[in-house]
Parts: sequence; structure tokens; C-alpha cells
Amino acid sequence: MLPALPLSISPNADTAIPAVKPAKPWLAFIFGTVFTGWGLFYAGRPRAAVSLVAGLWACLVIGGQLRIFGSMSGLSVIFGLVVLAKCISAISGAWLARRRVWRPSLRNHLFYLAGMSCTLWLLLHAAAWPYVLGFTATRIIGDGMAPTLMTGDAVSCVARSQYDLGDVVMYEHPARDLIKRIAGRGGDTVELVSGDLMLNGHNLGPFYASTQAQPYSQTFEPTPLGADQVFMLGDNRDNSRDSRFDGPVMADRIKCKVSEILYSAHQNRIGRHVD
Repeated sequence: MLPALPLSISPNADTAIPAVKPAKPWLAFIFGTVFTGWGLFYAGRPRAAVSLVAGLWACLVIGGQLRIFGSMSGLSVIFGLVVLAKCISAISGAWLARRRVWRPSLRNHLFYLAGMSCTLWLLLHAAAWPYVLGFTATRIIGDGMAPTLMTGDAVSCVARSQYDLGDVVMYEHPARDLIKRIAGRGGDTVELVSGDLMLNGHNLGPFYASTQAQPYSQTFEPTPLGADQVFMLGDNRDNSRDSRFDGPVMADRIKCKVSEILYSAHQNRIGRHVD
């Protein structure tokens, strides 16, 4: 019986993996600048592209949960994170373009762009901000809170677990959401005497109101509040629809606390903290 001979397999040119055409670095740089991660995706690094986008969103969501974005400085942090992610996408994509090991098809590009469009929509759509970034932005309509807040001001509003006396808050109203100041909480008795706020018999003075208010807005009879109620007052007592007319508000209707003016027609008001 003849001994078994070792088998040898000769290389077959038909089974060789074809070389992938290198990408254009300048095109990868442009793609990475337009959409975060697109430069890396074009360079044949889809996992790196997805990881970069996921890392950006993780930073945004964590920052939102920590309530660090509801101010001008917080918006600067968001802008910085987005710019940093785009720089990483563009520069690393351009550097890796000539070492491309996988060439995405047109369909791959379209799927990636569709996904990025959805994430961009979330970032730009104000209705998603409370869940993603931890705050919402709204525009002031009316002069009920003047001079603290003026018509046309854009303000940030941050949800909190509890709200204190004097906080400017946004709450649900049958007509539309209103922004007023908390002048009394559950169990308090609220009264206006000669323009001064009397809270449980203690005189708190004008309580942010203009001292030039008209006589008809200076007096309000004693009103006891239920355990789950709050009393709202506008700083512009002469022109404010608040709890003097609508009655106390249920505490669970408060949506968020106004924290800062993000935009105003008066430049010196931008970035002002709302007290």
C-alpha cells in the first residue's frame, strides 16, 4: 500500500479578492463636513461612522439629562460638540480614504443619508428637545410678564421635579401655554393689598410687579390654595391674564421653569438669566 502523499492547493487567480479602488480624500472631507460620519462611511469605515454619530448623541442625551444645555453657554456646548464631530468625520475620513477596504454602493449611501436626516430632524425639531436635550425653547407672546419678558423674546424652559416661590414657569392653559410667576403654593393664602402681595399674612411687597400699576390691579381678596394648587401672577399686573381671573392652577399642569433669554430684539437682553 502506497503512503499517502500530502495535498497541496495551488492558488487560483479566480478566487482572489479584487482590489478596492481608493477613495478621493477631498471628497471624503466634504462628505464629512456636510453630514457627521459621512466622510468615514465614504472611506469604507461604516462602523467608525456609526460609532462617531452614536458617541455624539450619547454626549447630547447625557448632557440633556444633567440639565446643562438650557442656556447660551449650553447651546455653545452643543455647537462645539457638533463641530468637533464634523471635524473628526472630515479629517479622519480624508486620511483613511486612500486605504479604503470596502466601497459603499449608492444604495448604502442613500440608507446612511436617510438615517442621518432622521437624527438631524430630531436635533432641529423643538418638540424633541425636552426628551433629547433636556429643555425646550418658546417665544413670548404678549406683555403679561413685562418688563421681565417682552413680546418676541425666545426663552429656554427646563423641566424640574419641583418649583419654588417666585419661579417663572410655563404651564398648560385651555387657550395656550402661559408663562407667569409662582406667587403661592399648596396650603398658602394669597392676597393683594395696595399692590403688595400678602402671603399667609406676610407682606412680600410688590413681588416683581411694577410700582406704577393701575388701581384696579392692586387689590385681590384672600384666596386659600388647595394642597395641589399654585397661584400665578404676571409681573405686568395691568395686562396679565393670571390666577386673579382664571383661579389657581393645578401643580401638575406646570411644564417647565423659564431659565434664560436666548434671543431678543434688544441685544442687551440676550443671555439674561430669568429670576
